[in-house]
Amino acid sequence: MKGVAVQVEVKDPPVAAREAELATLIESFNGAVAHLTATHEQLQGEVSRLKGELAGARSQLHRARELAALGEMAAGIAHEVRNPLGSIRLYAEALAQDLRDRPQERGVAERIVRCVSHLNAVVGDVLAFSREMVLEPEQQDAHELCEAAQELCAASAEGAEVTLRVPRSASQCFVVCDRGYVLQALGNVIRNACEAAGEAPGERIVEVRVVERPLRRADGSACDAVAFVVCDTGAGVSEAVRERMFNPFFTTRKAGTGLGLAIVHRIVDAHGGAVSIHNRADAEGGGAVVACDFPQAGPKAPTNVVGLGTVEARLAQDAQAQSVGGAAA
Repeated sequence: MKGVAVQVEVKDPPVAAREAELATLIESFNGAVAHLTATHEQLQGEVSRLKGELAGARSQLHRARELAALGEMAAGIAHEVRNPLGSIRLYAEALAQDLRDRPQERGVAERIVRCVSHLNAVVGDVLAFSREMVLEPEQQDAHELCEAAQELCAASAEGAEVTLRVPRSASQCFVVCDRGYVLQALGNVIRNACEAAGEAPGERIVEVRVVERPLRRADGSACDAVAFVVCDTGAGVSEAVRERMFNPFFTTRKAGTGLGLAIVHRIVDAHGGAVSIHNRADAEGGGAVVACDFPQAGPKAPTNVVGLGTVEARLAQDAQAQSVGGAAA
C-alpha cells in the first residue's frame, strides 16, 4: 500500500501576540530580578547587622575578661593593702596628735594621713569597679535624682568655685532605674565636670539637665530614654582623650584613679543605656557635654553584673576595713 503524503501548514502567530508574550516574559524577568535584588540587599543588611552584633559581643567578652582579672586583683588588694593602710592611718593620726606642739613634724604626719586617704580612695574605686552589682530598679523622678546628685556634689562644686545648676522642667519625667547606682554615676560625672570647669578661666558653670529622647540599644532595638546631660565650661575634651575616657585606669589628672568614668560606663551599660561625650558647640570658651541615657522602662531583665557593689555595701565594707585596721593597730 502506498503511503499518502499529508502536507500540514503551520502558520506563525500574529506579530502582536508574540510581542505581548515577549513583554510578559520580560516583565516576569524584571520582577524576578527586582525581587532578587531586594533579597540580596536585605541579606546584606542582615549580614552587616550580625557583623555589628558580633563585634559588640566580642568587645563585651573582652571587657568581661578584663573585669574578671580585675576582680581577682581587687580581692588581693583588699586583703594585702586595705587593712595595713588602715593601721598606717591610725598611727599617723596618733602621731599628729602627739606632735601638736611641733608644727613642722606634725605637718609630715598629716601629709601621711592625706596620702593614705588617697590610696584608700584608689583601692575603694578598684573594689567598686570589680564588685558584683545587682540592680534593684524602681520608678524614679528624674528631676529629683538630679537634685539629689546636686546635693551630693555641693562640696565639690564649692571647692572648685563652680556654680552648679539643676534647672527643673515644669513637666514630670520618670525613669525605672536603681537609684543608688544612678546617683553614683551622676555624682562621678558632675564631680569631673566641676574639676574641669574649676580649672578653666572665666565663668565656671556646670549644668545638669533632663532630656527625654529615643535611644538605640546595643542590640539594635529602639526605646524611649531619659538622658541626664551634664554640661561644663571647661576646656573640652580632645578626640584622643575621648576615645579612652571610659577605659579603666585612664586619667588625665595627677590625682585621679582613672575609674570614675569607667564606673559610670558600667552602671549605664548595666541598665541597657548608653554614655556619650562631645564638646559644646554653643560655647565660645569650649566645654564638654556628657550624656547618660537610661531606658525609660528600665533594664530588659534583672541584672547581675560583675563590676560594682551598692553604695551602702561599699560604705559598710570600707567601715569594716577601717575597724579591722584599728584592731590591728
